[in-house]
Amino acid sequence: MKKILLIIIFQIVVITFTFSENLTSNVSVFIDGNKVIFNENLASPFVDKNNRTLVPLRTVFEKYGAKVNWNFLKQEATIDYNNHFLEIPIGENYIYEDNIKYKNFAKAIIKNNRTYIPVRKIIELIGGKVNYDSNTKTVIINHNYKVRDEVLIKNKLLYQLQNLNIDDVINSGYKIIIMDYSEDGSENDAYSKDEIQRLKNSKITPLAYISIGEAEKYRYYWNDTFKKENFIGIENRDWQGNYKVRYWDSEWKNIVFTYLDKLIDSGFDGAYLDIVDAYEYWSDDENKEKNLFSDPKSEKQSAKLMIQFIKEINQYCKSKNPNFLVIPQNGSNIIDYDDGTYISNIDGIGIEDLWFMETERREDNDVYKRLQNLQTIKNAGKFVLVTDYIYDDFDTKENNTKRASIFINEANQNGFKYYISNRNRNLDEILKIK
Repeated sequence: MKKILLIIIFQIVVITFTFSENLTSNVSVFIDGNKVIFNENLASPFVDKNNRTLVPLRTVFEKYGAKVNWNFLKQEATIDYNNHFLEIPIGENYIYEDNIKYKNFAKAIIKNNRTYIPVRKIIELIGGKVNYDSNTKTVIINHNYKVRDEVLIKNKLLYQLQNLNIDDVINSGYKIIIMDYSEDGSENDAYSKDEIQRLKNSKITPLAYISIGEAEKYRYYWNDTFKKENFIGIENRDWQGNYKVRYWDSEWKNIVFTYLDKLIDSGFDGAYLDIVDAYEYWSDDENKEKNLFSDPKSEKQSAKLMIQFIKEINQYCKSKNPNFLVIPQNGSNIIDYDDGTYISNIDGIGIEDLWFMETERREDNDVYKRLQNLQTIKNAGKFVLVTDYIYDDFDTKENNTKRASIFINEANQNGFKYYISNRNRNLDEILKIK
């Protein structure tokens, strides 16, 4: 009787242990912005007792594009990818790449007849990158994008949308330029491939501005029938000629994708997506828009629609050019509704008015939440570009220098790239403050 009781107790302990381990298995994995789907047949990633994240080897690396095999005699897994051959012994804290031994921070294990491995070292050995978002328990894996790596190490940012002269930019010393694809928004005055290539030959990363949350009347795509279309909303009272759009509408998405084609074909290194915070507008009951059945019913729903749009943009651009950067501007609070999809589908983020609202210093409580958001994004391996409009033509040199010093110090402390612009927000000059 005692023996039977002991067996029952043992079984309960085993079941309890298995259940508690599964409680830590709610880990997501994204590869190049695409979520990897796991199920009982494919196994699932989990966090072990040492707080190490382990992923199913075959599922993840075959999604990455590698060939995975099992050597029964040696009790090791092998990975063959792009002229890299790795051997991963079970139960050892090292791996081999082309017969060179590398220490790994955790051991590969077999669990429920599946091989699980710590992913970072292996991905890095075959040329990829791994980041981890601890807030959402998301493993973010990317093939190695050279252009993004270049942006990460540069700190000289220029943001100029008007009156831009290619020669002036080349001679300015700036290494990242956020610019328009056209001198005036029209196709006739679009910058040529040769002009964009000249920037790149000068080791400058050109990023093209595009509004995905508003339609702009001066753009090539605009026609007078738009105002009758359901995807067009009310004119922005602060920016004449700009109209809110239902960014989830397929007609608007097709316009944006066609616009992105032009940016990619022109040779830009990335797209700088503005009006991401339109998700807040469409969840505002006082926006005075006519209600359509397709309109989101809550901020969560409108945020999810924007996240989905950004994912589609990223995947569309990466399918045309795997190195193409996708960088949303503002709207950082969207990560409150993110399950890992948003962060895994962006390469960086731009932010305006972080520490100053023009010449006035923001209160700490105004800065804190957005700064938290930006650090979360940065900790996931993304870069942050900050523009504050703090230079005042009518203020003293002393005051302008003082504001610039505070701003630059804050940006450097947080590891952000930065640009100081004129408070008039025209973005029509190359502004340098020594």
